[in-house]
Amino acid sequence: SRYQAGLNVTGTAAQWLDMHGGTYEGRVEALDLSIDIGLDLRNAEFLQPLWISGQPKLAILDGAIFRRELTLHLNDTEVSAVQTRFDAASRLVGTSQKLRVIDLSDTDVSKVQLEDADLSHCLLHRSINLGLSRIGGGTIFLSIPRKPKGSTWYSLQAKRYVVWEEVTVRDGLGKPGWVEYAANQRRLASSIEMPPLSLPLSRSSTLAKPADERQLISVYRDLRRAVEAQNEEDLSNQFYYSEMTLRRRLSRGWQRIVYTLYWLLGGYGVRPSRPFSAMVFTVAIVSFLYSYFDLLMLKDPHDVPLGRYEAAIEHILRNATSIFGESEYTPRGLAGLFLDFGSKAILLILLALTVVAVRAIVKRGGK
Repeated sequence: SRYQAGLNVTGTAAQWLDMHGGTYEGRVEALDLSIDIGLDLRNAEFLQPLWISGQPKLAILDGAIFRRELTLHLNDTEVSAVQTRFDAASRLVGTSQKLRVIDLSDTDVSKVQLEDADLSHCLLHRSINLGLSRIGGGTIFLSIPRKPKGSTWYSLQAKRYVVWEEVTVRDGLGKPGWVEYAANQRRLASSIEMPPLSLPLSRSSTLAKPADERQLISVYRDLRRAVEAQNEEDLSNQFYYSEMTLRRRLSRGWQRIVYTLYWLLGGYGVRPSRPFSAMVFTVAIVSFLYSYFDLLMLKDPHDVPLGRYEAAIEHILRNATSIFGESEYTPRGLAGLFLDFGSKAILLILLALTVVAVRAIVKRGGK
């Protein structure tokens, strides 16, 4: 159908508001909708700015074309936007409760701004120009815990943000911890109060679509760029960590060794606890080697010596940085020289990684 005149459906109260397949040349006003089940805009074309507010359970934008600005202010609504076309800057905004976006496949999101949205179960790997989207404050993602239920005792994993596609990939591979986490997330998603959808337009669950592992690296990189543009540095660090985690898992040979060391010792440059812990561990081990094998001696034999372990700690701290002044001790023998040089190099690298990670945490504003 083609509607040349304006259309006012403000305050409409119904189970469904069906506007699919129409061409709306005039202004459409759809404010304060009282829709019990769904808003259907499939394959519709809107030539004028469109503002919709309300709290339907489901909003389907699949195949719709918005020639001018679209503003959706929806409360506790699941939104699907597959092959949707946004020709102008558009906003999808949650109100008192999050707007749950479940699918952005084959949609160019470069002109879309998401605010107070829940992307926990959203399919993102087939979205277009994800890195140019605007992901504002209040948007939430899944967070995998450090030790998810069912994981092995020796598994090494940091708490980080993940996209739903990675959860399904790990679940499909039968990874311990991920299988239980995916099952729990499916239970949470199915527990959301949704009326039974019996109409032909109802969509099957999107929670089972897998993605390629290498695609996930691009997804995390694009999300990092999108949130960096909005000065959301903490989110950016989270997605960078997930991106590097996948790069490490997919790497081979020397590249795998480098990524693993960067992860264990540096926390990918965004987790300062990793290099700081490595520094403490290095100081403890090197101090033990110095004291156990007696690899230190006083430069001036007339000075009063400290205990072996205390002397080793003091020497390491003074040797690694000039902040504490020059060390009163010197290494003994070739073994002492090698240990002295190696520990200084390692500590300086770890110190630099700690500074970089702290800067990544506290940095605010600007790219």
